[in-house]
Amino acid sequence: MVLRKLGRPQDSLVAICTAQRLDPLDYWSGHEAALIASSGGVAADATQAHYSLASLMRGVAESYLELASDYAACGAWDEASEVLTGFVEAAADKTRIHPMVFYDLAFYADQKQEKEKARRYRIWQDKCRAITASVPAGIHRRARKCHRRQSQ
Repeated sequence: MVLRKLGRPQDSLVAICTAQRLDPLDYWSGHEAALIASSGGVAADATQAHYSLASLMRGVAESYLELASDYAACGAWDEASEVLTGFVEAAADKTRIHPMVFYDLAFYADQKQEKEKARRYRIWQDKCRAITASVPAGIHRRARKCHRRQSQ
């Protein structure tokens, strides 16, 4: 991220390739590659980079939350928001999105002094929380039982 923000995309790509060679599941380097490809002006490269990252993250909310929190830990609120906003936009049913996605989006909007946007995200968070709370209790008990078996 630092090399990209310093306007050194070639150096950044070298670092990205090294990171991906060491850890093929590194979301951050994949996202950085997509950002560099997007800023490079070659639509095919950008599309391929975004597609590769999306297939790596498999549409799992926790993967996007992890990547966004990595950016947020550096104070990169725009990038953190972009990661989660892309996830939300790709979702078929926004009410089925994990409420934590909207919680984090609201937090990032607050950090950027975007109070109205943060308020809208909190409304969505409440809608999603209401739906996830309506899941039958038996499902939660089975999940806890399964988790206990795995930890033994």
